[in-house]
Amino acid sequence: AVPELAPDLSKVSHWLIESKGLCMLTEPSDRAKALFAFEPGDALVLPTAANLHMTGLRCWLTVPVGVRVCRGQAWIHVPGQTGFVVAMDDKVRCMRSCGATSEGVVLQLVSGFGEPWVVEHEQVVVRAGPSTKARALGLLAKGDIFGVQKVAGDWAQLVRDSNVRMKVKAGLGTLYTVNEIRTTRLEPVRSGDKIRYESFAGDTSSGSESGPGEMWMLVRHPELGQLLRRCEAWRGGLDERCAISEARLATYRSVVDLCHRRIFEDNLVTLWE
Repeated sequence: AVPELAPDLSKVSHWLIESKGLCMLTEPSDRAKALFAFEPGDALVLPTAANLHMTGLRCWLTVPVGVRVCRGQAWIHVPGQTGFVVAMDDKVRCMRSCGATSEGVVLQLVSGFGEPWVVEHEQVVVRAGPSTKARALGLLAKGDIFGVQKVAGDWAQLVRDSNVRMKVKAGLGTLYTVNEIRTTRLEPVRSGDKIRYESFAGDTSSGSESGPGEMWMLVRHPELGQLLRRCEAWRGGLDERCAISEARLATYRSVVDLCHRRIFEDNLVTLWE
């Protein structure tokens, strides 16, 4: 029989086998009978939302009747009964959740603003490493306030999610993002009578993991003198001088609003007791 070709899995929610030796078992136990042997790269398309639960240090994924398994570019036959497969073994991920799903929680990972510094020179180049030979990523202009993660010698490293400017003929361009904000999806896992969330997907972003990553600026130039300085009397808060994009600012405001609701609005009665 000619095998049925699988669809484009990039558009389908599925679970990708990553570890060798995984089997679909009759029970969530090492002693259970093996029903089917998976291979790394196999993709499981579940007919329902993922059902994950903890047994000891292991997290098990229920493989329901109706699951479809893609190996290579074709569907393969699996037993028509409910089974179980190890999804995580003592924090070591054995499977990866891929594609969009209605279940779980999407978590954004964004760095804080950092220690505030200000640009003293007319323009200072932002580079991919602490060297004048490192690739230029953009620049910041005099008066721009930005966040520093650490200082190493005459170089200041910006926080990961900093924004920079691009020079254009008419002057300075708007602020843009070098490293896209990372996101990851957390799946609900039953542990006894409680629910906890675990990540079965690598961090994702529209940027590449092999992208520029680090951003550095020279603090003092041997000929031009002081280029940057620490904001000594900073009182906190973000104003129009901060070099921060609208998208990043909106993320920070969302966090502040969430904290306000959880701390004050949700506890308004008890706070007055």
